[in-house]
Amino acid sequence: MPGGDFRCVRVATDVPLWLCGEDAAKCVSRPVGRSRRFRPNEDAVFTLSLFLGLTLGVRHAADADHVATIAAVVVGRTSLAGALRTAILWGLGHSMTFFAVGLGIVLFDLKVPQSFELTVEILIATSLLLLGVQQLVRSSPASSASSAPAEHGAIARSERAPRSASETVRDRAQLSAAPHRTGSDLLLTVPGVFLTQHSGEGKAHQIFYRGFDAVHGQDLEIWVGGAPVNDVSNIHGQGYADLHFVIPEVVRSVRASPGSYDPRQGDFAVAGTMRFELGYDQPGLTGKAGYGSFGSTRYFLAYRPKDAPEQTFAAAEFYDTDGFGPSRAARRASAIAQGSWRLGNQTNARLLLSGHAGTFDLAGVIRLSDLQSGTASRFSTYDPNQGGASTRTQPVAEIARQTRDSGFAIAPYLVLRTLRLRQNFTGFLIDPSGDTSQQLNDALTLGGTAHYRLRKRLFSPRDAFEVGVSLRNDWVDQSQKRLCPPS
Repeated sequence: MPGGDFRCVRVATDVPLWLCGEDAAKCVSRPVGRSRRFRPNEDAVFTLSLFLGLTLGVRHAADADHVATIAAVVVGRTSLAGALRTAILWGLGHSMTFFAVGLGIVLFDLKVPQSFELTVEILIATSLLLLGVQQLVRSSPASSASSAPAEHGAIARSERAPRSASETVRDRAQLSAAPHRTGSDLLLTVPGVFLTQHSGEGKAHQIFYRGFDAVHGQDLEIWVGGAPVNDVSNIHGQGYADLHFVIPEVVRSVRASPGSYDPRQGDFAVAGTMRFELGYDQPGLTGKAGYGSFGSTRYFLAYRPKDAPEQTFAAAEFYDTDGFGPSRAARRASAIAQGSWRLGNQTNARLLLSGHAGTFDLAGVIRLSDLQSGTASRFSTYDPNQGGASTRTQPVAEIARQTRDSGFAIAPYLVLRTLRLRQNFTGFLIDPSGDTSQQLNDALTLGGTAHYRLRKRLFSPRDAFEVGVSLRNDWVDQSQKRLCPPS
């Protein structure tokens, strides 16, 4: 940055960097961001930790919210074995969540934000409210009457009709026709989509749709499971949409709406809108393991109760690769759990939880003169400490009711995201001391959608009137600092 003051921040790398102001004598070091693994020195410490964790786990299981939840879930079970099976599955799911969060903290050196506790408390309160509503509906006379076997009648379900002639839906048959590594890869099944990825495997893809260069999502609106993916303000790029948290196997359909003709679309729907609906079709427990080029490994685990709908499932994914050259490694872990319950014949409730954490290295750029002279190859890197890390956590709740002539849905959501990028764009061409920068972006999004639809014949039997609202508020903390070594 010639012609002005700048600030530099030291990060914990093999090359010493410093946080500098105008006075170089006041520079101080501040280590951040480098992952460290915990290695216990004695077996006694490890054993004591396990015992303490077991004790605290038993204490935690006796909390009032757990007792109330288990009581609400197992009510109505006709056998002790069925109740025990449900309670065991609940405990396994609860343990998987803690294991996934703890694994992300250990592997990626994550820091739990202060807002995480509030998020969890809100999520628990929402779950208890939904369970309470479910029990009230079950115990109501209307529900008891509707549960009686009917002599005649049938229930038919079908996919929602397209809202425009150009809208397309890619269901599981098209999505599973070829293997996909990421959620972004699923977009390639939509006509008119092309993807590229620069600056490492863990960074959001650059998306082209219908001739539009949507960059990282600034011109393409994306929703997953009822929550928005685009960032309204991101230090790296407007509309930044990272789909690495999506596990391809649990995507039920992708609905593509080209253009900006639907009143439900938001500001980012310049080229169009993509909506991912989640579900898993394989009942029981499913496990996959894969190994590929450049030391790439992928593990997938999913579970869906045999008598549950596709919308009720739990899945986890872990991916690790060395990359096709120096400073191109990547690692990520994701977990998604969703439950769907019937609250009467025409009302459904849905709860979605997902978490993601990933790190990736970045090779950066090289000078053309170095490439032509042979001092560097196309796979070389000047700075092996470039790269980034990202996390995402989101709970979504939904209550929907659909009758023959009307329907409504209410879906609040909460999204927490973090992003850290360290990269060098110009290869030290401007300043011999380097022009590497670090971008930090922490965001919390709270919002919801609601709509009411009434079928009313005006010109044809398919006519309908619909009114809706979309509310969203974002709290964003972002910064960009230049990194440099001491002079």
